[in-house]
Amino acid sequence: MNAMNHRLTPPLEQLRLEIALFGTSADPPTQGHQKILAWLVEHYDHVAIWASDNPFKHHGASLEQRTEMLQLVADAVQQAKHGLEPCFGQRLEPRLGQNHSPPIDVYPEMSSPRSLISLQRAQHRWPNASFTLVIGSDLVRQISQWYAAEALLAQVKLLIIPRPGYPLLPSELGWLRDRTTTAIAPIQGPAVSSTDYRQDHTPVINAAVQAYIQGEKLYPCPDALLETPQ
Repeated sequence: MNAMNHRLTPPLEQLRLEIALFGTSADPPTQGHQKILAWLVEHYDHVAIWASDNPFKHHGASLEQRTEMLQLVADAVQQAKHGLEPCFGQRLEPRLGQNHSPPIDVYPEMSSPRSLISLQRAQHRWPNASFTLVIGSDLVRQISQWYAAEALLAQVKLLIIPRPGYPLLPSELGWLRDRTTTAIAPIQGPAVSSTDYRQDHTPVINAAVQAYIQGEKLYPCPDALLETPQ
């Protein structure tokens, strides 16, 4: 055989990739998360996602359960990218660390309430990569108060996903653009949220996540939804 057919692919960690970093509480992950992730896989070499604890929120599911639900959403994004019908639990491609990568994967080890810590873990895994931190517009006014915000923004680019009800103010964008390359995604996050599901079970999640929630008996219906109509 031609030796050219056996040319070795460099380890993925050595490639100069453009990687999007997206941490979320995923409590539960919604169709809004899925839409954002589907856009990201079309515009970055790889999308690294993880579920994380938010110290300002009370979570309705454990971190492990939220990570498993986020994996279901990542699988659905991959299946859609390949033009396949949803198949719960099916992984289409090998994980990172082999010669090929899926367009998106979940990394529990990157979970941290502090984005700088998550970034440092990503830098350790992919030392040659360039990173973009993805946040919703609802977080823009908070980011200056984050742990070591200046150090974080000095090492990462920023992509903002617009969300209904959270307009981007010129003063806030100016503060960010003085510190890092900041872009606004040309998509609109859907007007649905995890809170909508937790409060009244608004149908904002995909079928795989719904099946997982039912199997784990998560997010019990509020009493008002359980009342029998008279």
